[in-house]
Amino acid sequence: MPGAEHCMRVSLPYLDNWLICMPSRAQVAHSTTVLLSHMAWLGLIVNFEKTSLTPSQSTTFIGVALNSVTMRASACG
Repeated sequence: MPGAEHCMRVSLPYLDNWLICMPSRAQVAHSTTVLLSHMAWLGLIVNFEKTSLTPSQSTTFIGVALNSVTMRASACG
């Protein structure tokens, strides 16, 4: 498997939804590249229309608003 020597923490896998949590923007960018490479190697198709590839300190993920600055999570809608 390509990049097997790389260790990354991928948090909250839920069916086809993935959230990558890392301490720095550079680590997120690198881990995203590695994950996309692995997915392509496995023949998995990424829906880039529904994908956010820009690192952020706050996001909504599977109905939960997450904020890594305030360390809060809250239900949406």
